[in-house]
Amino acid sequence: MSKMKRGAVIMIQRGDPEISGAIAEGMLAARRLPREQVEVVEAEIDRQHIVASLVRVAVGNDKTPEDYSLMMTKVQGDCARYSRSPGPVGRALRRLLGWYGLLCWAVAGAYRSQNRLLGARR
Repeated sequence: MSKMKRGAVIMIQRGDPEISGAIAEGMLAARRLPREQVEVVEAEIDRQHIVASLVRVAVGNDKTPEDYSLMMTKVQGDCARYSRSPGPVGRALRRLLGWYGLLCWAVAGAYRSQNRLLGARR
């Protein structure tokens, strides 16, 4: 005498009740399928995966999802910004660059003022 184990299913439905209800009904209906029908569905899923693989090979795309994930990780690393705060030398160089910019701005302003006073044309 073999005992049949029965499991409990807990589904939490969120969002649109019509859509989540349809999904829940489909999941529960799949649990009640006979083993033969489950095998037919699994065979169809396998067939679709094989067809998708053949199409990828036919168009020359032999990358897997893992390959794309690795490429994304590499690109994110390559494009990442350097976020370490500058040390004392870096801060001093930034200050020096700021003062140099202010000096250039002041000299350019003085030159423009001199041109206006002397009446020179541009």
